[in-house]
Amino acid sequence: ENSYTIKLLRYIHHHFLSFDLIPQVTFWVPNAFYLLPTIKHLLASNPFSCRYYCPPLLWAVVILVLSFLPGNKLPEVPFSGFDLFVHAMFYLVLSFLGGRFVFVFYPFAAYITLLIVSFGITSIYGVAIELIQEFFITSRTGEVKDILANTIGVLLGLSATKLFYG
Repeated sequence: ENSYTIKLLRYIHHHFLSFDLIPQVTFWVPNAFYLLPTIKHLLASNPFSCRYYCPPLLWAVVILVLSFLPGNKLPEVPFSGFDLFVHAMFYLVLSFLGGRFVFVFYPFAAYITLLIVSFGITSIYGVAIELIQEFFITSRTGEVKDILANTIGVLLGLSATKLFYG
């Protein structure tokens, strides 16, 4: 068991923590399959882990992709405020999935600590996307209303997580 971990740590130290980066990249690309047995072993040692951490990561990618689509590619809103509702629902799902991961893997930690960590990570993600929209994507704008809707969704999602897993 420990030999896989030791191999992984030695590989990372030897190939990524040295100062000559170019030889490392040329060596790493053909030998990337060296890590596959270690990754397979890590997943086999805890087969349900991806069940909890993959959904929030995939949902975060969905949010990221939809947030960076050009505004003219998005459907028309059926009523005023629908955009804010969608923001809240997207972040409700993200915080529920992320909260579920945290509650399952840290069941004995204090609830307030888990709440603060989950709230902080999810909220910072939402704020970062809005800032990127405002300053780097010409076809989108970041808005304070969207940040508030994201935050409301995060709080609702963490409340739902507490109801189901707390």
